[in-house]
Amino acid sequence: DLFIGVGPRLRFIEDQISKSSYFTTFIRWQISDRFSISSRTVFDHSIDNHEYIKNTRYLVGKIDRNTISSTFRLEYFVSPEISLQYYGNPYASIGKFDDFREVADADNKSLALRYNKLEKTLMANNYYQLENDEPARYTIRNPDFNYQKFNSNLVARWEFKPGSTFYLVWTNSRFANSGKLDQSIWKSFASIPDVKSLNVFMVKFSYWFSL
Repeated sequence: DLFIGVGPRLRFIEDQISKSSYFTTFIRWQISDRFSISSRTVFDHSIDNHEYIKNTRYLVGKIDRNTISSTFRLEYFVSPEISLQYYGNPYASIGKFDDFREVADADNKSLALRYNKLEKTLMANNYYQLENDEPARYTIRNPDFNYQKFNSNLVARWEFKPGSTFYLVWTNSRFANSGKLDQSIWKSFASIPDVKSLNVFMVKFSYWFSL
């Protein structure tokens, strides 16, 4: 049996500037009674006009963010006593900040009066200098980000007698977070295998005693 599902979702926030679009696909393939594969992938694009940046006089900015997340599961039963299970979850998210502002009147419903607009100047070492017509001036690290993560585990299970089971587990994880935005979300997602990995192997053994 093969099942494929797709679906979009759009969301608009009251300020009529912030918005998000969400698209998901789901696949489940029951190849046999012993073998099944399932996958769910999500693409999320959001723009938030009020993303918090720093608590010095409360700085905010507009973030344009793209995210891709996928989960993959595989189950294979060699026999009722022996099985293999795999789970993988690659995740990538990139965010670009712009339109930096300083909160002037947090309760004002007018965006023009709620914030003071700040002009940005990119400095050395990936820092921004933010200033306006008044003496206010701030120096912040560029908040743009390129976040990559991958978690997976492979479990081999053997129930050698009723209630007594032997497990062999392999866990693979990858993580990277860069402050420089130099690639698209698709390239960021595709380059996750290039991120340095951490591998952990574990053995678990349980034995049932009859008293």
